[in-house]
Amino acid sequence: ILAEGMDDEINKIKIEDLVNETLAASNHTLNLLAEAEMAQALDDYIIKKQPNAIIDLVNDSLNRTQKVLNLDKGADDKNAILKAAARVKQKAEEDLMKESGKKNGNKSLTNPAQRGVAKPTSSASRKGRMDVDGDDDEEEEASV
Repeated sequence: ILAEGMDDEINKIKIEDLVNETLAASNHTLNLLAEAEMAQALDDYIIKKQPNAIIDLVNDSLNRTQKVLNLDKGADDKNAILKAAARVKQKAEEDLMKESGKKNGNKSLTNPAQRGVAKPTSSASRKGRMDVDGDDDEEEEASV
């Protein structure tokens, strides 16, 4: 009987809520990934058993950021790269909000937990990693 009650509680927990709570309780932030995109990738990985969901999201986000950096020739220092990443992340969040507004008929959703999420469109290889902190090593996935 106790196990059944715990299963009900576990089923009520949303992955998106866990992501938001974890980020809120931590000193770490997602500098490159939109929270709603990360929540969707985690959902795809855990619930839908898609083993490449998180890797695909990271690669897609890196590709979008690299495109912005290629257009901005002056982005060669850490601060410029972080600003470009923030712009790409903001645009992804705005696009998700617009997409959710179209689906729900409500364009005023501001809470990432209320927004719909877009699925990553790229399955690019890991070769395109970007060194954002200038220390000449590839960034670890955990730091994204």
